Amino acid sequence: MAERGERKPFPAFPGRFASRIAAVHLHDNDGQTDRHWALGAGKIDFAGLFAALGPEPPRMTLEMYGDFAGADTRLAAL
Repeated sequence: MAERGERKPFPAFPGRFASRIAAVHLHDNDGQTDRHWALGAGKIDFAGLFAALGPEPPRMTLEMYGDFAGADTRLAAL
């Protein structure tokens, strides 16, 4: 199992269907449980997701629970 914060390549799915995706629910997690961590705190490759969605991304909803310490720095890095 990858350690918390270790990124894995984003799958091709969003890029193949980007023109059909109307909304995206965003939160980070450990790849095992639906944790709703702040973006950048887990293993989700958000840079890969945003690149796959293209220059006109869909509406995005951000849902996070818990400790947000350092979230601004992690978001800036994305």
